[in-house]
Amino acid sequence: SRWYPVLARWEPELVTRRLTQRGIFYEVGDFEPLGLDDNGIVVGRTAIEAPPSGQSGVTQFGTAWLDSSLAAPAVHTQNAPGARTSQWLAVSRSAGRAVGDAYTYTPGACQGAVSHAASWSLLGGYDQPAMGPVLDATSIPCRGCKDQPEIIGSLGNTLVAVNDAGEAVGMASARDPDWYCRLAFDYWGSRYVFETHGIREHAVYVGPGGSITDLDLLVGPIFTTGVSPVGIDNAGEIAGTGWVGNMPTAFRYGARSGATVSFPWVPGATSMRSRARQINNQGHVLANLSICYGYNCYTKTVVWSPDDQIYDLGEDLSWASLNDRNEVVGSGCRYDYGRYVCSISKWQLPQAKLTVVVSRNEAGPPLGASSFDMLPSVTSSSLSPYGVGEQRLDLRVHCEKPSGEVARDCDLDFSWRAKTGSGGHTGHDTNRPPGRIETANGRSAGATGPGVAGALSDGTGSSGILGIAYLAPEASGETEIEVRGGAVIDGVRVSTDPARVTIRVGIDGLARVAGQGLNVLHGSNMHGDNNGYGTPAMGVALRGLATRFAAALEATAPPGTQSPPVPTLVITAISLPRGGLFDFKSEWTKPHVSHRFGDDADVDMGLTEDQKKALAGVLNFAGFDTPEEAARPSEPSATHWHLRLR
Repeated sequence: SRWYPVLARWEPELVTRRLTQRGIFYEVGDFEPLGLDDNGIVVGRTAIEAPPSGQSGVTQFGTAWLDSSLAAPAVHTQNAPGARTSQWLAVSRSAGRAVGDAYTYTPGACQGAVSHAASWSLLGGYDQPAMGPVLDATSIPCRGCKDQPEIIGSLGNTLVAVNDAGEAVGMASARDPDWYCRLAFDYWGSRYVFETHGIREHAVYVGPGGSITDLDLLVGPIFTTGVSPVGIDNAGEIAGTGWVGNMPTAFRYGARSGATVSFPWVPGATSMRSRARQINNQGHVLANLSICYGYNCYTKTVVWSPDDQIYDLGEDLSWASLNDRNEVVGSGCRYDYGRYVCSISKWQLPQAKLTVVVSRNEAGPPLGASSFDMLPSVTSSSLSPYGVGEQRLDLRVHCEKPSGEVARDCDLDFSWRAKTGSGGHTGHDTNRPPGRIETANGRSAGATGPGVAGALSDGTGSSGILGIAYLAPEASGETEIEVRGGAVIDGVRVSTDPARVTIRVGIDGLARVAGQGLNVLHGSNMHGDNNGYGTPAMGVALRGLATRFAAALEATAPPGTQSPPVPTLVITAISLPRGGLFDFKSEWTKPHVSHRFGDDADVDMGLTEDQKKALAGVLNFAGFDTPEEAARPSEPSATHWHLRLR
């Protein structure tokens, strides 16, 4: 009978999808997954030629891959010259490289199979893999043999891991008729002896340019019986297992730093054996640990962090995998009441906490805030009580640990947009000006004029603090800025929750104007009923104008005659609730030259000539000027007078 284990991948919502079914004997089309990249692409090998079911023989494989939909595998047979089979054993996280081996078959040589380490470039896509050089490291000397009888006696080379820079690690076997190794090791109290002649096994490191180096010599004399690598991260950190005699110990070696670190001894342990299984791009190593405290011995799966912390997963996992988010998924079995119970579990290593803090860029310790107030810019008008130009708010941003310490080299992502309907701008938000952000590193995005929502990325660098400036739009309102950060804390990549900051752009203290003798119109095109807001002084002045206007009209009546009727002064425009650009015809542009600060008012000229004359005579006494030539008493055709409070 055939046994069909189901190989599956778990999505975040824990939905399983079947990849393949594989029995003891391969059949043509069977796919074996051996690697997974960050885009969900599964690589491995597929049987392209196999002996009849149930019969012995050589199965020929071709490299193959599955896209993220897990559809039928696409098969490639770009083998080394003369090779009958090849396989992808590992793929770089960014899908730029794949490594594995290719086999040739020579009768009489190690059952006829000779493996050749090989690499592929996937920069053109998985469907167009470029076969790299075949790496046969037969000239590299070896210091000794290793405590892994399952690989003793093999002949050939293979690469087992590759990073985004093209650095790879693997194993090499070479012929040497004069070389002899007698290997003895203990297994559950029994002593076994293996002998091999004419074969030299050693670990290799392959540089980005294809140069091959004996990893035993790089790691140094710590491990007298050699090393076996399992992975290499994007920083060039190699993880593997080294042997001192027959005692295995997990290690990390920096291919660029040259430093070797052994698995730390657990306090109180009387004996320990550790074997590395995988390394992620945070430098965390997944390992198996056999540990004894006197006569009590345990086997467990652990994660070894770059700062030598050991995280015990509490189980001995027969299969496990560690990703760059320091999540582990694996399966293990335990003997429970006369039967084996197997389960699949997921672990999350403790995450460091990190918070984005936004504060004013001023002397003293940073005091984080969630909102800031500033004046609107004035760039399309020459009138401003506080100066023409862009208004600038200087801030600083940093990532902070729970201790209050500033995290260095924090990457920051900014996104911002003006809040719909804020500042009195209702019913129109097309290309609403979001404001502009400039960083101290010279990066800039957004606009103080019409434009789309802003976004940019930058980093704090070694100082841990990034200075930024927010330049306000001309239109008042609220701009919502979201900042996300991320930094490596104690060897772990930690991402922050989003920090949200509101920039309130506008003129403070404006209020609706009303009073006897005044009819202030609050309705305005594109602004609902948000017209008619002025400063407190403006309200006083307009009410005073209405009183003076009534008195002036009464003074025109001849003695003993009835005073003429006093019309209400109709005020058609003052300012929006928070001031700023008043765009009542076209979005985000004048015609209102001013009406931005609560000190301008338009008075409708639906008056008789006598009434206009009376009003003109009291403007100066009420504290108003008429700065616009086309909207002043001297212009007979003016439909309104533009008044500005002195």
